[in-house]
Amino acid sequence: MRKQAYTLFATASLVLMLAAISVHAQSVRLMANIPFNFTVKNRTLPAGEYTVEPIQIGGSQALRIQSRDGRITALVPAQFNRTGESRAKPKLIFNRFGDQYFMAQALGFEGDAIYTLPRSSTEEALARGESDLKQQTVSVTGRRQGK
Repeated sequence: MRKQAYTLFATASLVLMLAAISVHAQSVRLMANIPFNFTVKNRTLPAGEYTVEPIQIGGSQALRIQSRDGRITALVPAQFNRTGESRAKPKLIFNRFGDQYFMAQALGFEGDAIYTLPRSSTEEALARGESDLKQQTVSVTGRRQGK
């Protein structure tokens, strides 16, 4: 009897731990056609149609970036802030150095939410001026899609 109770307790604990780290999606996501290869968290993704969705992983904010066909998915930690603008237009902001693009922000999900992504090590080096490339900001307009 004690062994069964222990097994039940262990199983219930495991289920609760998995629930705590599971991914919970918000109600709105952005669709955008990104016309260039881009980097998120040290991973380069090909140009194409992507869905960007705010999620929570274990209580932390993140973005799920997924190709239209679902073959490519990147989960990236993101810092959540407010823009101060109500109903910001949906768009993705990229930092560009020469022909390299790095996703920096996503906004326009709901209300005045803005998500800022951490810089990759390559972007950090470029931003510190370790090359002659100057930083430019490029935005890609998206469209909201409710779930």
